[in-house]
Amino acid sequence: MNSAKNIRRQQNPRQNANLFSAATFCYTWPTFIKGSKVPFEEDDLYQTLSEHQSEMLANKVEAHWKNQESLTKALISAFGFEFLTLGLILAASELVLKPAQAVFLGRLLLYYMPDGDSQVTLFEARMYAGGIALMSLLYICSFHPLTVNLQLVGLKAKIACSSLIYRKALRLNSGAFNSTSVGQIVNLISTDAPMFIPSAFTLHYLWIAPVQCVIVTYLMYQEVGFSSIVGVLLLFLLIPIHHLLGKAVSKFRWKAASRTDDRVSYMDEIILGIRAIKMYAWEGLIKSALVSLRSLEVKYIRFSMYLKAANISFDALTIPIVIYVTMMVYLSYDEIRADKVFTLMIFYNSLRATMAATFPHSIAFRAVALVSLRRIEKFLNSPEIEMESIEGTTDLIAVRIVEGYAKWKEDLTLQNVNLTVKPGTLVAVIGAVGSGKSSLLSVMLKELRLVSGKIHVNGQISYASQDAWLFSGSIRDNILFGEKMDTKRYDEVMRVCALEDDFGLFPMGDQTMVGGRGASLSGGQKARINLARAVYRDADIYLLDEPFAAVDARVGKQIFQDCIKGFLNGKTVLLVTHQLKYVTEVDEVIAVSNGTVISQGSVSQNEVQGQENFTEDTGKQHEQSQWMGRELDDITKEQKSIGSVSNTVYRKYLTANGFINLVLVVILFIIAQVLMSSAPYFLTHWVNTAQMERTRNSSHVSPYEMYSKTTYMYIYSAITTASIVIVSWRSYSFFSLLLKSSQKLHNNMFN
Repeated sequence: MNSAKNIRRQQNPRQNANLFSAATFCYTWPTFIKGSKVPFEEDDLYQTLSEHQSEMLANKVEAHWKNQESLTKALISAFGFEFLTLGLILAASELVLKPAQAVFLGRLLLYYMPDGDSQVTLFEARMYAGGIALMSLLYICSFHPLTVNLQLVGLKAKIACSSLIYRKALRLNSGAFNSTSVGQIVNLISTDAPMFIPSAFTLHYLWIAPVQCVIVTYLMYQEVGFSSIVGVLLLFLLIPIHHLLGKAVSKFRWKAASRTDDRVSYMDEIILGIRAIKMYAWEGLIKSALVSLRSLEVKYIRFSMYLKAANISFDALTIPIVIYVTMMVYLSYDEIRADKVFTLMIFYNSLRATMAATFPHSIAFRAVALVSLRRIEKFLNSPEIEMESIEGTTDLIAVRIVEGYAKWKEDLTLQNVNLTVKPGTLVAVIGAVGSGKSSLLSVMLKELRLVSGKIHVNGQISYASQDAWLFSGSIRDNILFGEKMDTKRYDEVMRVCALEDDFGLFPMGDQTMVGGRGASLSGGQKARINLARAVYRDADIYLLDEPFAAVDARVGKQIFQDCIKGFLNGKTVLLVTHQLKYVTEVDEVIAVSNGTVISQGSVSQNEVQGQENFTEDTGKQHEQSQWMGRELDDITKEQKSIGSVSNTVYRKYLTANGFINLVLVVILFIIAQVLMSSAPYFLTHWVNTAQMERTRNSSHVSPYEMYSKTTYMYIYSAITTASIVIVSWRSYSFFSLLLKSSQKLHNNMFN
């Protein structure tokens, strides 16, 4: 498995970056400069940071996982201290630096009051301006490094969980694997585990945001009195709506993810069986089934997206609504003043990033992260192959099963199985299709657990599956499968498995690269490579499931004589086969029928002929041992395309649901933005008009026409109401456009 070229990569510049470089990200400059001049190549990738090594992180979490038996507690034990430390620094930044900016800016505005009410001197104004600059600088220099480092904590959790999922997938027994689709495992790694990255940053705002709200409320009360409390109370009334929306999004996302798992798994089966589907003209039936799965998936995605649209609308509208209510209450007992209005707006805007945006996102991400944690934890708790040694075995017994009962799902697959295999014997396992032969081997492999009975296996096992499989890599790597290279043994295995002639025909011999599943190889070649992998491993017991099914009679006879009877002589071999001609040459025969062993012992030719009711000839799938004329596509260094996605791709995506619909959505975005910007602009106009009205006896001539306070309140109310309607409509229309475009593109691609 060392087919990939070992590249000695450069040290990551972040590894030895000093504090200033880490805080300002100066260590990234050389990378950006180089990227602006020449395209990046694979050799330009840096080494992984030592603290991000997957093996180290997975081992760390796994150690806590074994003690805690809770993935959440294991992650907290592994990364909790770093997560908490960064959170406390983030809290200082949000609770001290941001409110200080608002206070200094409010005091600075008093200096510019034209009515002479201000007591702020020029020196104090300069100090306030300097304080604003200093607080802004400190906030920028702390917030962004904190954001990156908190996300790196999430990245560590993601790496650790991805590695644990991979390890678990290799240890799943067949029962658990049958109930877990490949699509589900892919979703766990590609969708669920990455959710830890944004969640690690946003989770701290679950407690930072409320504390900041209390501090800002106190400061606002000092400025405008009771009206600030009304606004903050309204803000807290809106928060439960965010929470409920977050829970609803999580609920429908869980349902949509489950349907996505089903659809991806079904698509995998379609791709694997596309030849049979085309041969039997099943396209219509397959399409109907897939459309049904897709429709159910889209149903939950639609609910989730509409709820997300509502959540986004709340993000945009919460602060404008709160400012509006606060202003209405304030104007009921006082006149509008520039210092009060702008101070109020500054304080509420300081809450915008936390209470109106990050806090709702933290609620949503918390809900999604909990769903991901449950999905990953459920998978990690799946039954796995029992690798522990079996007590009570003796050297006189290789395999023994006593009154064994086993099942894959609900119904029993094997029942009342009793058998004994002595070391060094060659045993044929025969029986009709579906009689339980492969399940019997799975019991010996501990992939299928006994629900009752006892099993004793004495020695190491090597297994060749009925369905040959290969991974992306060289043929040699597929055969060695992590074992050390023993040239003498390797050459002998190639000879007895009839692979020498094939190696002479391959472009690079056994170093020829094959893709996943070995699509460029013939069925017989894959079967013999699969057998060679099992035989090369030096084991005590060899379980061979139908190794001759995909080879012709001549090659099969050669493999049986040279490999099974010759090379494996003296080893315990259990050979599952339908070909009766080999049964007369084995030491014992185990006959299986309806999930039970009906006979075991030596068999003569006449007895074998009497066993024909237990076997079923599957037909000879002939193959030519010589090169079949196929070209093996050698896996070379990846070619990187240089360029960008054309505008046509974006145009087709955005206009898939119709150009008119796209134009309407764009118009809604423009109108919504105009309305959202109109509210503060109108307040500015109102304040200036009122200020000029109070100073109209001075030499200053007002350019504004003063209407009644009631008129201004009506106009402000109309702008706010229109903003609520248009922003909500915009969010709904946008997600509706994306969903319908995705549906049409999916349907067009499938058709």
